[in-house]
Amino acid sequence: MTPTVRLERWSDFFDHTPTEEEKERLEIEAAASFREAHPAFHPYLNIEENCERLERFLHNEYNVPMTHRNLSFAFNALVRAKRLIEPEAEPAPEPENIVTVPVVAAQVAPPTATEAKLLKSVRDYEGLSDAERKDRDRRLRQAAIAQRPQRKGNEPPVVI
Repeated sequence: MTPTVRLERWSDFFDHTPTEEEKERLEIEAAASFREAHPAFHPYLNIEENCERLERFLHNEYNVPMTHRNLSFAFNALVRAKRLIEPEAEPAPEPENIVTVPVVAAQVAPPTATEAKLLKSVRDYEGLSDAERKDRDRRLRQAAIAQRPQRKGNEPPVVI
């Protein structure tokens, strides 16, 4: 059994027969409250035909006022029944012209004769066996360790 929604009637707001002015004021306030509470619905509500369909749905089919609660019910019912016009998807923004600039290293020193000889001896190529690769990696580690600065507590400042 599906739960039944109790729609609000004019008698819920007035103990007398409301004038057209009172009805209009109540519906304007309710519509503003509904819009403010549901910003995700704005694309639908910005289409005039959808607003008219909501009003006709409540007034003609149920003969109830446009209150916040009734508008929520009507909106959900019309969306489920696919009776509202779907808003057009907003086009993706055009990408800005982004200019990339290659980073220039602060300082690049050419390798010394010893370093050049080591780099040539540890070059990678397809014909290396696993044992030769392990030996190459071992020599690279030793070279990296040998090039570490041997400072004690007097590290140079890092410049970014």
